[in-house]
Amino acid sequence: MNTKVESLFQKYHISGIKTGMERLTEKYIPSIPPPPVITLKAKIENYIDALLKNLEPLKGALQDRFIQRITKDLKEIDTDDDDIDEIMGDIHKTIEDNIYDSLSRVKREHIPKLEKYLQQAGYQPVPVKIGDNIHDFVEYFSSTFPEPTFSASQWDKIKAIDTKPYQKKYTSTDDDEEVLKLRGSCVYYTKKGK
Repeated sequence: MNTKVESLFQKYHISGIKTGMERLTEKYIPSIPPPPVITLKAKIENYIDALLKNLEPLKGALQDRFIQRITKDLKEIDTDDDDIDEIMGDIHKTIEDNIYDSLSRVKREHIPKLEKYLQQAGYQPVPVKIGDNIHDFVEYFSSTFPEPTFSASQWDKIKAIDTKPYQKKYTSTDDDEEVLKLRGSCVYYTKKGK
């Protein structure tokens, strides 16, 4: 650009007259507000709301007292607390006491509903199966029942899984990955006479 045009441009631009590009930008490109900042409290509240909403399909599978207790317990969780570990621990205890422990008390036909709820809550089944070595998965079982056998090839192998174990991973307050475990129960083979 020559200096005369530049000086005219600067003169008009500085004096508050908008260029054609500025007018087009204002007219056709609306200003977009920045995305809202999602706080930890909002994330936790959304998570708890989802857990409460997902209880609806469990009516009929669980007794009303369990539904009422989990609803009450989830609503009482202090979301103002900045310690994610404490909040997740409270949520985990509520789910463990009211949903997971119910797996052994409900009719077999209702088990898939409870398992679906656990998965919606972010819990994943531990990939353990019959025939796996118990020592590889012992941390995921709260109850293990030995069954003696003479077959050496069967020793320490899982015979049956009574209650499937689950785990949920989350990021702690210190940005470490933490794992919450819903420990299952199983029967495994052991050396006869052990």
